[in-house]
Amino acid sequence: MNGSNSWLVTFRYLDDERTVHCFYVVRDAADPDSAQRMAAVEAASPLDLLSRAFHPLDQSWLQVERLQPNLLGEWVLTPA
Repeated sequence: MNGSNSWLVTFRYLDDERTVHCFYVVRDAADPDSAQRMAAVEAASPLDLLSRAFHPLDQSWLQVERLQPNLLGEWVLTPA
């Protein structure tokens, strides 16, 4: 995985009065907006829709973080 162009995109939805977070690792996105668009395509796929029982994503909430290895090779998240 290329660390410099990798992102963790988090969406959420409500399921029976609880908040559920969906995490997507996006590779080769040039910037946070591209990563968000790529993750949204995956989130709209039939398999993802089925896995969350067709609950719609909360369009008012989104989190994008850069995913990079540090000098020790550990993966760290930094805000986009």
